[in-house]
Amino acid sequence: MILPTIHLNGTDPQALREGYVAAAEAVRAAISALEAVPLNGRDYYPQGDAAYGVAFREHGNRVWALTEVYREMHQIIDHIDEAIEARRR
Repeated sequence: MILPTIHLNGTDPQALREGYVAAAEAVRAAISALEAVPLNGRDYYPQGDAAYGVAFREHGNRVWALTEVYREMHQIIDHIDEAIEARRR
């Protein structure tokens, strides 16, 4: 992952941080919303015996993908925090 370089000609570090924090919070909300979606075998059985298992795995993969995005957002936030702290020294 390429992290932003914090420098005088770039985006204000605090504004950049706030943007990533807002994005991370939105992704966290999306994860929570997706996790709250009810999965019920009765919604899949007309498609065959394996349909629910496939749907369950696909649902888990979507939660995992969002969780990875959330993790990356926090890596970027941590990087920006370190850069902000280094400027203060």
